[in-house]
Amino acid sequence: MPSPNPGSNSTPSALASIFCVSAGDCFAVGGSGSGRGGASRTLIEAWNGSRWSAVPSPNEGPASDFDFLSSLSCPSASFCMIVGRFSNINGVSKTLAETGTAAARARPLSS
Repeated sequence: MPSPNPGSNSTPSALASIFCVSAGDCFAVGGSGSGRGGASRTLIEAWNGSRWSAVPSPNEGPASDFDFLSSLSCPSASFCMIVGRFSNINGVSKTLAETGTAAARARPLSS
């Protein structure tokens, strides 16, 4: 089924994990960018029961760094926890942890 893909053939997107609060309230996370040592930005998509849409998500570093979300859990419709990693241009890696409100799609998640 079609979903937002901010990447292209030269900068693909990938989703790593999905979590559904209900049949009409799902989130998928991953990243968009060159990957494999290149720049990548976080990617969150939301399912409303009929279509996928991109959800704004924060990134730890500048656009030249690697940010990727690998897993999420939403124990309720009002709270989600998302984890991933951030690597800067020098290869120094750090963990990313983001929280947000699943029910409020219009608001971006915060790191």
